[in-house]
Amino acid sequence: MNARKFTAALIMVASLAACGAPEEPAAPAAPEISATEQRIQDLAAINAALTTYHQANGVYPGSSGFQGYASNWGASMGADWIPGLQATPLPRDPSLSETPVSQYLYFSNGTDYKLIAHLTEDCGPAVETNGVRIDPARADAANCWAYGFWTEGGAAF
Repeated sequence: MNARKFTAALIMVASLAACGAPEEPAAPAAPEISATEQRIQDLAAINAALTTYHQANGVYPGSSGFQGYASNWGASMGADWIPGLQATPLPRDPSLSETPVSQYLYFSNGTDYKLIAHLTEDCGPAVETNGVRIDPARADAANCWAYGFWTEGGAAF
């Protein structure tokens, strides 16, 4: 290799080194999910935690009526809205409302339970996936106010 080609090659190597390694393409951002999809995922995760709790303790965590982060239908419990459940912090409705609107609610007598997304404005047939059901106690022919999971004995709560 003559001196001129050697020098050109050296300059090219030096310039590549100065530029650094080629950048890796950025990983694609996780797709945004809708509030409804988030609610379904949250309810399924809480339901799984309730099942695990029941398997370990023989009962579901008790409650004093319906309770949630904020509730007009029972106790407003804040972040620990199902005391004793090891899914801390517990998910909250994606609206993050500080008022009793669009909240997850829980009721249990220890033997049975009901876990619902209440007053979310997205209640309808599309939410009935992955075991989620429309709450018959909070629906009529024209309206639907809640959906979630419950045991057979908790259906009437």
